[in-house]
Amino acid sequence: MALKQQATIDIARANVQRQRQLAASQVSPFIGDSTVKGIIPNKPRLGYGYDPNEPVDKDRLARLKKDFKGIFGPTKFKLHIPLMWWHELVTQTEWLADTHMDAVMNMFRHRMKLHPEWFRSDRLCFCDSTPSMLWQKDKWKRFLSTKPDGQGLGRWVPGGATDLFEGKAPRFCQTLKKWEVDIDEIYMPWNVKDAHWVALMVSIPKRHITVWDSIPGCLSERLLAKAIEPVAVLMPYLQRLMADIGDRYKYPLDRYTHEYISGGDVPAQDNSSDCGVYCLKFIEYHSLGRLFPKTLCGRNMKAIRAKLAADLYHEINCRGPPERNWEDLDNDI
Repeated sequence: MALKQQATIDIARANVQRQRQLAASQVSPFIGDSTVKGIIPNKPRLGYGYDPNEPVDKDRLARLKKDFKGIFGPTKFKLHIPLMWWHELVTQTEWLADTHMDAVMNMFRHRMKLHPEWFRSDRLCFCDSTPSMLWQKDKWKRFLSTKPDGQGLGRWVPGGATDLFEGKAPRFCQTLKKWEVDIDEIYMPWNVKDAHWVALMVSIPKRHITVWDSIPGCLSERLLAKAIEPVAVLMPYLQRLMADIGDRYKYPLDRYTHEYISGGDVPAQDNSSDCGVYCLKFIEYHSLGRLFPKTLCGRNMKAIRAKLAADLYHEINCRGPPERNWEDLDNDI
């Protein structure tokens, strides 16, 4: 009988133990029992920012429509700048120019500066279209035509490249964060043959480039490698060039590797004009640590474009195409 009584007591105690819970004051920020053996560090959680799937703010959209009348819907006459710029941004049949891409990337950089905790890492960089515009074609040929010195340096470098590396450019929301020292990953919109925008994510630690494309199979491996060659080659070159003289041997000039992600889990466009919007949304979703949703599709593109425009107008006081001093950017190095 004594053994049975003891067994009954043990079972009752076990049930009570399973039902015990910490007091409210012990749940957060404390971990463990009443002795409070550990305390959660007071650090911001990264990647829990805004929801990019939220619909456009009606007040923001109303102000945009009021100040820039006629940019929505078909136009009966040729709009003047900046009305045409806004019209191209909000109209699904219109192709986004480099200034549209720059404005949205400026907005992402502005959000990062104000709220780095919104993003999956605080070591991200939102680059504008400057590399895409100035690292290709004739300037890329000029880089290749100049012979390197004994350290593999001495080549002509496209203007503005070192400013980008040191965070001095873009000038809007200038970060002054140096690539590799303060930045691990760089997002940039990349233009292929003046006809198609793709999104690039450059990982400096991995020496790797991820390419997201909204047109499945648009780029063959040969065309892809050629299209992103300026990034794959100039990135390691800039790392060696910008390093301390005594440390330059640590940075190999081997080109970055790459992977092409298109189709499958990557949303695909259903026309020939929305590639710029998809490119920007790929960058936004990935930087926030989110998967690409099925709602990123053609039937929602009108609303997505309207939200981009309304947010630009409200958040960074954008009033039209940002001015670019191409002469300043195009200085020889």
